[in-house]
Amino acid sequence: MESQQFHVSPEHSSVGLQNSQTLGLQEAASYVLNKFVSLGSSSLDDPTEVYTQCMALNLLPHLSDHHGDVEQPVNVELQRRALLDLALERDFFSILHSCAKSWTAALTTEGCTLSALLEWAWLKLMQLKQKKDELCQPLFDGTRIDDCHMQQLRQVHRSLAHLTCLFQVLLETSSTPMTEQGYTDLLTKCHDCAVHKNMLEVTLWCIGNKVVPQAFDESDHCLYYPVDELKKLYTQLRHEKQSIESSYSLMVDVLHDNWGVENSWRIMVMARSTHQPALSSSSTSMPPRTPAYNTVL
Repeated sequence: MESQQFHVSPEHSSVGLQNSQTLGLQEAASYVLNKFVSLGSSSLDDPTEVYTQCMALNLLPHLSDHHGDVEQPVNVELQRRALLDLALERDFFSILHSCAKSWTAALTTEGCTLSALLEWAWLKLMQLKQKKDELCQPLFDGTRIDDCHMQQLRQVHRSLAHLTCLFQVLLETSSTPMTEQGYTDLLTKCHDCAVHKNMLEVTLWCIGNKVVPQAFDESDHCLYYPVDELKKLYTQLRHEKQSIESSYSLMVDVLHDNWGVENSWRIMVMARSTHQPALSSSSTSMPPRTPAYNTVL
């Protein structure tokens, strides 16, 4: 690996490197990424240099523009998007925050605009939603997950959290005139991103507390999640909430009574020839509150 070397030009050195010095791949990658962070949004005004260095170090996937049978250099717009992807994946939110501040100013570099940033962010959100669905599917079909799978789930959650913060920053600080419809659209995007971030956060909590994966134990063919403990917890919460407000509902009861969870459970039970975990029952469930927003898990 050391045979591959990366030369750092002196005019871009922030650590006093000499022109004759060369770095190993790991050190060079660290240097380029640190430079990327320190430059912030200004590195995207003309992204070619940082993009080329990142490509040389395999920090970015291969991108190309194809015109017929001829492969053309990647255009500047795609380079910017690739670097924004890199910032998101590496948790470099300071770069995204810098873009949100500078790209919404009155005078910006061509291509570094609010609309360009929103287009990238929305496209990325769609990709993350799809990846989230793909990663969550094994949690409910009996497939066992490994540490690599969990790492990917956590990475998607962090990326959704960064995008949510980005949308919030744009809502709060944008100096670019925005129509009422534009503001509403941005608010909707922010809400949509936050919903998916929260959903994945709950999913990770459920994994950590062994509520999912919904897989069978090989020894006794029982579900992983602790039914007796959950029943005890929910019963206690029902009594506590009922003593304060008789119409207060637990979220599990709202799901059970109103959203057809019981029927879905029966179908799953029939398919797996096992018993339905009795997390709630009509004798202990409290009537659902309308509207059902004032609920707890």
